[in-house]
Amino acid sequence: MTRASVHELDLSNSQRGWCAISDLHLSEHMPETMAKFEWFCAHIAPQYDALFILGDLFEYWVGDDAADFNPTALRVIEAIHTLKSRGTQSYFMRGNRDIAMERAYCERADMILLPDPCVLTDGEQRIILSHGDLLCTDDHEYQRQRRFYTHPWVKKIILKAPLSWRVKLVQYLREKSRRRWLNTPEHLRKQRTIEQNVTESAVQQWREQYNATTLLHGHTHRPGEHADGGFTRWVLPDWDLDNSPHRWGYMSARHQQFELITHIHSD
Repeated sequence: MTRASVHELDLSNSQRGWCAISDLHLSEHMPETMAKFEWFCAHIAPQYDALFILGDLFEYWVGDDAADFNPTALRVIEAIHTLKSRGTQSYFMRGNRDIAMERAYCERADMILLPDPCVLTDGEQRIILSHGDLLCTDDHEYQRQRRFYTHPWVKKIILKAPLSWRVKLVQYLREKSRRRWLNTPEHLRKQRTIEQNVTESAVQQWREQYNATTLLHGHTHRPGEHADGGFTRWVLPDWDLDNSPHRWGYMSARHQQFELITHIHSD
């Protein structure tokens, strides 16, 4: 099968390996989670040659021009700068929460912006990296909304709107989503939960399309390892140190060996 065109990285010569995180949902309302990210950048990530942040680093993102008014965004810049000075390169892939992030902020933070998906080569391993929402193909309504908000013209128009308007738009959409969920009957909530997971057909399509041995993604908040006939799908954990149960974690990859490290505990 001919490989599909995709952005590729090669870390086969990495001596210290790489690690990956996703779904931190950082904001001014998550001080303990922010502190854990800073601790991670100071104590764990420097042990690796590369850090991959696979989306939803922030709870919301209204544009790169808002970073100077966002203390959380400024603290992330400082943490990544310090990490870079210790020899670890950071890569960032947009998630559904920070889909509006552009190259300007990534450059300020010394992060290399990656397309979704991309393929990482590590020795014999070909690893698809993705935020994961593109694989939730049964969630038709979400996919329609995603296509609309990521359309280049729509995105351009929104990002050219006044910052105050963009903030109100994000607040409106988040509240609309919250109220819709609260008003959803229990039996339909279960169906929505199923729809919001990745589908096996989408995973299989990418496996063949990119001639991959491994898939690593976040988004679903269902951390784990799923092995099937020489192919492994890893799901990264979300982070939340401000609400019970407290949880965080990361993927550790060294010498083509993968370890999903998760921490979860209740108050």
